Formats: sequence, structure tokens, C-alpha cells
Amino acid sequence: MSGDTPRIIDQPPPIFHPNDIRDEEIRAHLERDLDAYLTSLSPERRVLLSRYKLMDVALKVVGVGSVGTFCGIALFVSGSGDSLFLQFKQARQSVLEPRAGASPFLHASQ
Repeated sequence: MSGDTPRIIDQPPPIFHPNDIRDEEIRAHLERDLDAYLTSLSPERRVLLSRYKLMDVALKVVGVGSVGTFCGIALFVSGSGDSLFLQFKQARQSVLEPRAGASPFLHASQ
């Protein structure tokens, strides 16, 4: 790939880059979580996603039920220049858990 590095275009308020030290913190956080996410995928999906490189991350304001959570979008690009966008969202405890019992999963995003 040649030319400028692809970036997500800010469209405030729903999609934006913090444009401060948080940009690198968010990217580092996502890269760590992405490794864990890849191990949860089936082999054929893991191979597919491994063909893409993370290029940019931006924060994204999402629905009312997600207020106060860490949400965003990530731009990945393949070696042939194909783009892939993934949305990520912090998971919380289910509103049903206090009444239905604890989830059998290790964390809320499973």
C-alpha cells in the first residue's frame, strides 16, 4: 500500500478521535483486546482477520443503553487494500443477572 495512511474521518459528535494522549491509549487497549478476541474466533475466521492490519481507531457514541461505556470503531486494511470496519463495545453485566443468577461465562462479552 502506498500513499497516506488510511484514517477514519471524524464526524462529531458520533465518531471522533480524542486527538490527545487518549488516542494512543485507546489503540493500545484495542490491540490487547483484539488479541484476546482473535483467540475466541473459529480458525477460519481467525485466518481471515489475520490478513488485515489495524490502521486507525476512533471513539463512537452509540445508543442510550451504552452511555458511559467504551465504544468505538476500528479500521483494518488488507495487503491488497481492502478495508474492514469493526465496531467494538464494552460489555456490562446483564440487567437480568440480579434476578436470573450469575452468567456461566467468564465475562459479559461472551
